[in-house]
Amino acid sequence: MASPTASCSLSRDDGDHKFPYMSDGNVVLSAFTEDHNCCYFRVHKSLLSLQSSVFNDMFELPQDEEACYETYDGVPLVHLPDDAHNLASLLTALYHPSTLQYPRLNPNTPFEVQGTLKLANKYQFDELRKIIVRQLEADWPQTLADWDRLEKEVRFVHYEEHGKDSAGQVDGLYLDDRFPEPASAIRLAQECDVPNILPAAFYHLSRIDLDADWDRYRSEGDKIRKEEYHRALGYGCQTARWGLLKPEDLMKLCRVRDQVREQAYLSHTGAWDRLECCVEECWQARTKYAWEAKEEMFLSKDPLMDLRKYCREEVLVKLKLCRGCSQAVKDILTHRRSKVWERLQACLLS
Repeated sequence: MASPTASCSLSRDDGDHKFPYMSDGNVVLSAFTEDHNCCYFRVHKSLLSLQSSVFNDMFELPQDEEACYETYDGVPLVHLPDDAHNLASLLTALYHPSTLQYPRLNPNTPFEVQGTLKLANKYQFDELRKIIVRQLEADWPQTLADWDRLEKEVRFVHYEEHGKDSAGQVDGLYLDDRFPEPASAIRLAQECDVPNILPAAFYHLSRIDLDADWDRYRSEGDKIRKEEYHRALGYGCQTARWGLLKPEDLMKLCRVRDQVREQAYLSHTGAWDRLECCVEECWQARTKYAWEAKEEMFLSKDPLMDLRKYCREEVLVKLKLCRGCSQAVKDILTHRRSKVWERLQACLLS
């Protein structure tokens, strides 16, 4: 990273100091902003070496006593090719780890952590990476049970909080502003190696209409469209930052939709077969509803939700099934619903 140069010593007045700039630091890191301003960070070699194997190896390289190196403010200067804003975020997290505590379920978290996570990967700040990844994974369920809990929370917030406001807002936020956004999460996961969030993120994305674009629904366009979009957000419409996705992401999305729907459709195969305990009326009800359920599942945007609906006691009671049939259908569909989740994970993690 640092290379021998002609002897050059820069003073404190020659650059823009950014936190952290520690008076007792023994190395200065420099990086440029997007508008080509050079920023300087004075830090401690020991802290960098402790947290990063890359910096540790670099500082342990033997120094050629006859070579001349740049210094800044009386200590060695190391130029880095990274964005100064991202470097500032990373170094700030080293000195103040509390800055890595991001609001739970915030749709903007991928943007907040992206720069820091990329550098944590690049320079092998493994502990910082673990902290960030742990929070991302907490926002995107890893199991079907966790997915169901998050969905329950979304429904509660929708009906008990936003449903009581005529504009569908709480503290100026729509429901869509309070829960994770899938496209940015997918891009972050692909670029920064966070694969475990992909199944939930892709599944959520598969439920969102292509026309429901995050930025378009919040743009200051013509008045009629703006009112239409804000009314949709007030009703609980969910959006995605579709423009962030790459062609390969869209191909994966198509595969996810196809495989999840296929697995959900197959879930009904055999679930409605006649049991020995069936009376004729019960069997006729099962036969009729089996076809309706399969057709609905084939067209479903949210197979996990629809399969769960068929497992609810009140739905089975309305079908006028006998107790034995109701329990059998519930058990079969509950098990096969878990297979849909397994298919989703296999599609993206295998």
